[in-house]
Amino acid sequence: MDHSGGFEDRAMGQLIEKDPKRERTLAEYLMKERPHRVRAPGAISSYSNYGAALAGEAVTYVTGRPYERLIEDEILTPLALNHTTFREARPREAGLAGPMPAPMARDLSQGFRWTAAGFKARPYEYLGHIAPAGSASSTAADMARYMSMLLNNGSLDGATIYGPKAAQAFRTPIRQVPAGINGWAHGFIQYALPGGHAGYGHDGATLSFVSRMVVAPDLKLGIFISTNTETGAELVRRYPDRLVRQFYMPPQIFPRPGDPALVALSKRYEGHYLGSRRAYGGREGFIGLLRSGVTVDVTPEGRLLTIDADGPRAWTPEGDPAKGRFISATGDEHIAFLGDGPRATAFMGALGEQTFERAHFWTEATVMATFAGLTGLCAAVTLAGIFLRNRREFRQTSIQGLMSLIQNIQAALWLTSLSLFALWLSKTGDAANVMYGWPGPSLMIGEACAIVAAVLTVITAVFLPAVWRGGRRVDSWTQLRKAGFTLTVAIYLSYSALLLAWGAFEFWRG
Repeated sequence: MDHSGGFEDRAMGQLIEKDPKRERTLAEYLMKERPHRVRAPGAISSYSNYGAALAGEAVTYVTGRPYERLIEDEILTPLALNHTTFREARPREAGLAGPMPAPMARDLSQGFRWTAAGFKARPYEYLGHIAPAGSASSTAADMARYMSMLLNNGSLDGATIYGPKAAQAFRTPIRQVPAGINGWAHGFIQYALPGGHAGYGHDGATLSFVSRMVVAPDLKLGIFISTNTETGAELVRRYPDRLVRQFYMPPQIFPRPGDPALVALSKRYEGHYLGSRRAYGGREGFIGLLRSGVTVDVTPEGRLLTIDADGPRAWTPEGDPAKGRFISATGDEHIAFLGDGPRATAFMGALGEQTFERAHFWTEATVMATFAGLTGLCAAVTLAGIFLRNRREFRQTSIQGLMSLIQNIQAALWLTSLSLFALWLSKTGDAANVMYGWPGPSLMIGEACAIVAAVLTVITAVFLPAVWRGGRRVDSWTQLRKAGFTLTVAIYLSYSALLLAWGAFEFWRG
């Protein structure tokens, strides 16, 4: 219930479906989509949809009731949440939970994606196979009743869902976290709201819908906000904090100033960090390394910068910079660095859904991009050399001729692989393309080309001494061509090693 089961986080091609014929039972999903356990249970909190679904299945196993029926019997019906359901709008199918009632289905919101041509409707998203982790549909009115029950310690209009002890547990973190960082209280997120106010609730997001529910008992306040486009995420994330700051605390001046003392401590915090909420191998692990990395820098003005795939964010020290606590320069979110040595080992983000651990430089996306670029350049030069070399440069031994042929094949394979990956990347602007089309032919063929090219690279490396020995002076490559061949082998080897370390060759892990 605090997401510390130790699971990696996998989603591509299976978390959300658009074809109802691909739906399956919760038990079948949990058995067939089991992620790897990548750390000891209880070590850190790292949000896991699989873990939430597993907890839901455990309850259904004990009670003997399907999850959808269990929620209806224990929560929705007693609270008269008549427009809330975990069932989905699809045809009835044997072995699966019954579909959403027709009156509810007629009221469903349409999901959209913003494009250059305006809003584009998206297909219905099916999550019934992992229902406890996100298949609920509701209305603002029903969520208001639900939040009223939470604020009233489990009771509403004469119906009691849970008692005072459970109410206290829902507001008590299971594990200790640094001040200002959200913790976990038996499934609920503990929110550190502006002005020192405490809230609890949960976030949710699919490809099209983004929601957040926050209740603050000391303010007798409940906030629910939901949007039906992915571009609404920033509004949903900021709205509760902005509302509390506007009405429940004195005005503040932004941006917050930096602290010059932080500059002297820059080496403690600067570096590359990887989020723990990702896949740890295979194609999805490779993409996770591209997307989950965060670079931390310190500016001359004494601000900390965290730079990720969404761009930079600025933070200022909260108190002594050596303590490792920072607050947003333009808001109320916090981050906290961990580790007692000369260099921080990790930091926790404001939401607390994962830990960002210090990583090696070779896991940086810029390093991968650099070697991919160098590989593409070498491949292009190699193929161009076929047409640009003079007659003297065609003098070669049989081994050199074979290595030249192999390197030409390599060049074609590397260029094909890079081109196909670029084609795949060009379609990732819409997350639905990745989720529903994973992994897709361009990524699979590009991966196959890279694997063959990497094997050929090992062969050229083995024969490198023979290439340098050559033959009689008139029957051998020039020193310049030998050097160029060697440089190309070194770059190909480095790129291949990076791909191997990033999991790009683990095609069996998906």
